[in-house]
Amino acid sequence: MPGELLTYAVEVGTTLKEGQTICKLESMKMEVVISVPKQADGMVVKALPLKARTKTDPGDKLTPGDLLLELEKK
Repeated sequence: MPGELLTYAVEVGTTLKEGQTICKLESMKMEVVISVPKQADGMVVKALPLKARTKTDPGDKLTPGDLLLELEKK
């Protein structure tokens, strides 16, 4: 989904649980929450390759297929 990365709700080293919020995006003036899918349950966040919005700078612009986070098995 195209949009802007607002915030990450996880950090590097976080063990993910199904349904947990990964991040929030803004698309077409609406906030969209991206959650952990069943396939990623129990995996660990290895890296957060995108920049989230700050008070002074916009977040990275996203297009379909962009990598939101890198995972590794626990």
